[in-house]
Amino acid sequence: MRGRVAFGSPGKYFDQFAQNYPGLYWWLSDKGLRMEIISGNERVPSFDALAGHLMSQARSTRYPKYLSPDDYLVIAEQLDKAGFPLREQLQGKYRKLLAHWNQRHPSRTIKTFSDAIQAKQPRELSRGVRRRLYYAEVKVRNGTP
Repeated sequence: MRGRVAFGSPGKYFDQFAQNYPGLYWWLSDKGLRMEIISGNERVPSFDALAGHLMSQARSTRYPKYLSPDDYLVIAEQLDKAGFPLREQLQGKYRKLLAHWNQRHPSRTIKTFSDAIQAKQPRELSRGVRRRLYYAEVKVRNGTP
């Protein structure tokens, strides 16, 4: 088989390739491109590696500066599917805000990234998730996930 020329984002082609195999994921690490089949009990890529990849992929398909709320929701759903707990990934005041909100509103607790992105109240929580995703993207871009 001969090689082909590909135009556009390489991530798009890696995604197309990975979709052909169940459980195959790819991400960028400090050692370069990684592709592995990951079952439920094996090691998953770090949060920063996966979130950074998803963010850079979304940026390459849309306007490079801004992502739509739908883009953030798709990223959040994929992070929830990968099993990353929201409370462990939020930082500083946003983690405290989440804990405070969940204590005061036990019937409307926010436990997933999707819930946090879609939350109307507390409004700052969505900002905290977007900020955390941006930090993950910067780490991946700089090669330090």
